[in-house]
Amino acid sequence: MRFYNFIFSTAVIVCAGYGYSYAEDPQASIPVLSRSFDDFSPIGFRLSTFNLFPTIDTSVEYTSNTLKTDADEESERLYRARAGVTAQSTSGRFKTLFTGHAERLDYQKTDGFDQTNFRLSAKTDYTLSPVAELSGQVEMERKHQTRYESGTINAAFDPIQIDEFGFITALSLNPGPIRWGITGEYKDTSHKDTIFHTNGATLVQSDRDRSSYSLGLKAAFEEYSTQSDVGFTPFMGLNMTRTVYDNRDFNTTTNSFSGVEQSNTNYNLSGGFDMKSGGKLRGLVSVGYGLSNPDDKSLETQSSGIVDIDLTYLYSPLTNFIFGVERFFTNDTDSSDSTLETRLSAKVVHELTRQWILNSGIAYVKREYGGNIEDDTVEGNIGFIHRINKRFSVNGDVKYISRESNQQNGDYDETRAMIRLRTKF
Repeated sequence: MRFYNFIFSTAVIVCAGYGYSYAEDPQASIPVLSRSFDDFSPIGFRLSTFNLFPTIDTSVEYTSNTLKTDADEESERLYRARAGVTAQSTSGRFKTLFTGHAERLDYQKTDGFDQTNFRLSAKTDYTLSPVAELSGQVEMERKHQTRYESGTINAAFDPIQIDEFGFITALSLNPGPIRWGITGEYKDTSHKDTIFHTNGATLVQSDRDRSSYSLGLKAAFEEYSTQSDVGFTPFMGLNMTRTVYDNRDFNTTTNSFSGVEQSNTNYNLSGGFDMKSGGKLRGLVSVGYGLSNPDDKSLETQSSGIVDIDLTYLYSPLTNFIFGVERFFTNDTDSSDSTLETRLSAKVVHELTRQWILNSGIAYVKREYGGNIEDDTVEGNIGFIHRINKRFSVNGDVKYISRESNQQNGDYDETRAMIRLRTKF
């Protein structure tokens, strides 16, 4: 009942926003969340050939159910602080972008959950010729998994440190009416402090350490975009990802691994179209077929249709609707098989004034694990962004989450609230 009351309240606020008089807007053809205004754009600093944009964020967060349990719910207050910087440079044929941030998260009641995370990224684009471009990107990240941070069915109670390193290379060729894209990606994921408890037993999750290798090919028929007012670009793509796990099934009695092969190979074949500019509807539509083939022959090969849809509808210059549909295989869970995940989402964004932006949305997530385990999650939220000036802004959000699962103790309800002060230089 609480969830339906939440949705009703959301609808009332959204409908009230429609009463706003839509004035002439010089950026009427740009989605609300993509607009930039001189009055609210960061000033930045100049260092050699780079433009630097530092940021500092502080937030207070509340959850009614930090351990995501159906009984004995424990509320929690969290303080989060983040400092980051973006550096941009254009020199000759090179375009370079550096980003980085570090954050500290402090739990006020839950012992042992405090954590420090960071992320670093460097990307460069090099123009080889008028019809060819080469790019490369390196990323490094440290994050933690807790029940609060992750909504997967087997998320650990104790904060597990996850270190990731990876790089992506891409070659873009446009010799004629077809733009060809070739991408290669590598990612290494390792877990530290990986002991956690479930149903009274201690499990060691070193088996989740993994490396993944991806290769993709995409053909975009850009001649159609030049003939269309809405930038309509059809494309086709093929992607293969090989995921290799270090170990599997740790036995706490013998202190050894059973050696079950969780490693697998995923194949995705898809096609669709991209609407980049013009018209009221913008975004990406991609549909295809996915196949997950495990090395362990005792596990079944899984296949399914896959979807990736991300559309923004400019209902008016000040009101946008954002729709999303995703269906994909993922290895980022504790299941021994690949997990098929389906996401449906709808969101409305309304620019009340240049300084105030309101948003509200609803989402549905279905996860299908190995062993006939499934869970269904419904989320609803109401939020705002308030731009104060070039340096300061405030945003807030209230979210309700409800999950139902056929696994024991998998159901829970949770209410979250967040208020954040953002500082840009």
